[in-house]
Amino acid sequence: MLKMAALKLAREIINDEQVQIIWQTQMSFLNGTIYYQRFLGTEYSFVDCSCMAFMWTNSFNEILTTDDHFSEQGFNKLLD
Repeated sequence: MLKMAALKLAREIINDEQVQIIWQTQMSFLNGTIYYQRFLGTEYSFVDCSCMAFMWTNSFNEILTTDDHFSEQGFNKLLD
């Protein structure tokens, strides 16, 4: 049941014209490694660092997450 609900939500998000999905590229992966190295002393994951690198590079300040690591870096979390 939970997996089906997750799939339904994913499809709704993908099909929502107000949602912008950013796909990983080689350059964004490399930028993520730079930030991951910068934050080695933290509990930030590689995914966290890749997302933050993209957000800083493209002047995004809001993210759909509950992860406190993003608010620690000054981003506005849209979920609590």
